Amino acid sequence: MYEEYKKRLGKYFGDTIMGFFSDSDNRRVNVLVFYDENSPMRDYFPWSSDFEETFRAAYGYDIMPYMPAVLRREDVPQAADYWEHAGRLMQGWFAAHHAWLRENGLEYTGHTSDSSPYLTQETQRSSCFTEGRFSDLERHFDYPGTDQEMYSLDSAKPTKFVNFYTPSVIWGEREYMPKMTNFYDVSNDLRAKQAAATAFQYGKKGVMCEMFAASNYGVEPATLRQIAAYQIMQGVTFVVPHAWHYRFTGETKYFAPPDFSDAGMLDYATKQLNDELAARTCLMARGKPVYPVALIDPTEYAWRGKWQPRIRHF
Repeated sequence: MYEEYKKRLGKYFGDTIMGFFSDSDNRRVNVLVFYDENSPMRDYFPWSSDFEETFRAAYGYDIMPYMPAVLRREDVPQAADYWEHAGRLMQGWFAAHHAWLRENGLEYTGHTSDSSPYLTQETQRSSCFTEGRFSDLERHFDYPGTDQEMYSLDSAKPTKFVNFYTPSVIWGEREYMPKMTNFYDVSNDLRAKQAAATAFQYGKKGVMCEMFAASNYGVEPATLRQIAAYQIMQGVTFVVPHAWHYRFTGETKYFAPPDFSDAGMLDYATKQLNDELAARTCLMARGKPVYPVALIDPTEYAWRGKWQPRIRHF
């Protein structure tokens, strides 16, 4: 885990180094698994050598007699138990990291490839099937986290077929880029709210959001401020700006600010933007969340395929 960091930098733990951030750690699943009906990988059902044994210990019954129905994606309650257990086995990786960091006086935050709990027919990535229930995983962070990507308020646009959008990339040109289509449509992005709900339920310290990925060199600081304000309004109290593009060798990401060179639009505004984010999140962290409305988590319905979505493939 982090033993090498401790060996080399342990004297800074709890002082200069307050914790660790995990970026997109998740179970990688080829997108063809979910939406290409002609792919030999079409049906994805995780398993492990100890799955049957640990399932029986957790749920008190044998899953094997029900696996034919689960594999046929039938609406049976055992399907929800199966997917929940698969997710929790995967989530043990995060739990182990959190325990180690806590023992060493450090905090933990991060995000996975989290998405709203879509059905597999709707999306190229539905994290409730690859990672389990959002809150079950995110409870292992001191700051439950999410990700904001692209030049849009709604960063879930690339995940759902009806909203799929591939942003263009400006390779180092100082050029204005228009906002994404339907910039203000936020009907599909639930991730920050899911992180905030998890923090509320488990009494966590705050909510983290990694921001500003894939917004390209031509992004304007004013738009980044607008994006950040929207995320903070949903409960975010801690911002990790997306890593900049520098790398010592080889090809790297040119789509992600903050960009500290004179090739991008942010060279004159990075400090001001960071200072404003710090001030806003500080104010947000001082408040106490109040949620007068509760929404039922739809993940189990997705696991059991209990609704018929409007489907549009490429």
